[in-house]
Amino acid sequence: MIGRAYDEQHPPFLRQPTLDTLREGMDKLFPGLKPAGVDDNGEKVYALADIAHALEVSEAELLEHAEQRGMTSQLQRQSVHRIH
Repeated sequence: MIGRAYDEQHPPFLRQPTLDTLREGMDKLFPGLKPAGVDDNGEKVYALADIAHALEVSEAELLEHAEQRGMTSQLQRQSVHRIH
């Protein structure tokens, strides 16, 4: 479901409600987690180190978790426009 919310092959009217719910959940569960910047599309991006800190785990654990679940393609390694 989360993957489909970010899949631009689906129209925005189907994706947006899920994206809104995901953002609300992030704000509620991790109120101190702030985006590190935005990507070229203006979407908020978060630093792996900040996510690891919020979850109280290491970056290595997050990377291992992503690899085990085939989610490494969702980790962006492209240019980020810093907002802080």
